[in-house]
Amino acid sequence: MKEDIRLRWGTHELMGEWVTDATGRVGRLEAVLEHVTGRTGQVVRVEAHLRPVDGSGWEWTTDANALTRAVPGGPPPR
Repeated sequence: MKEDIRLRWGTHELMGEWVTDATGRVGRLEAVLEHVTGRTGQVVRVEAHLRPVDGSGWEWTTDANALTRAVPGGPPPR
């Protein structure tokens, strides 16, 4: 039986902050979407939407659970 997945807005402690994803790319966390099963309400995926801080204009999504706060004064964003 295929599970019915629904989307809902989520929250994250780093919302609006500069974050680093698993690949090392730096961006501002703009939104979080939770993928939730319709039957049980269990969260099966948490998707972060990031806006680049390097001026490239290429927004991307990644796993919200893999984000870390970008280190102030660290290497310049790629």
